[in-house]
Amino acid sequence: IFYSNFKSTEQDFVDAVENFMSLYSHEITLVEYDRLNSIFLELKSDLVYIYEDKVVEMNLKRMSTTEINDYIQMHGPFLSVHLQNILTMQDIAIKEFSITGILQHIANGWDPGEIEFLASLNDEAYYKWMITYEGDDIVSLIRNVLACERISSPDTQIKEYFKIICDSVKTALKNVSKRSNFDKVRIENIFRI
Repeated sequence: IFYSNFKSTEQDFVDAVENFMSLYSHEITLVEYDRLNSIFLELKSDLVYIYEDKVVEMNLKRMSTTEINDYIQMHGPFLSVHLQNILTMQDIAIKEFSITGILQHIANGWDPGEIEFLASLNDEAYYKWMITYEGDDIVSLIRNVLACERISSPDTQIKEYFKIICDSVKTALKNVSKRSNFDKVRIENIFRI
């Protein structure tokens, strides 16, 4: 409607976009969203903006931390400052606050950016995560991480990262076991550490 002819009115365009967004906002890319939003800002309408959280959330669910960084690098000049800030903050949030998200994601395979991030964490960061995590799957998440010791990789840097990650997690587990006799027995029986 926007490009087709000059017979349509602004209201026709708004109605068409509203219908489209209600049906397909979960499939739209960030660049497509940003283009639509810029048009609606010029029209002084916040119609598309109300879909922003859903569009960003759906796109970020499909992207690893590396892909988010790549997306910012590749499409940054074509994205609004607002959307760049959202992506950057999401990337920071993933890196700083979501050990859980990365550990849950590794069941589907290791992302090099995520491996590097996990290797950058010290045992204190893993310890804090372990004692504050509220999910029932913590044992399986930790076992998945410790299993990376047995993964062979032709990349020596990745091997080194795996070793660093496992050493940090084991140290964190030992620190958890120092909190009480119960924690000591629990860690020894579950992880044999």
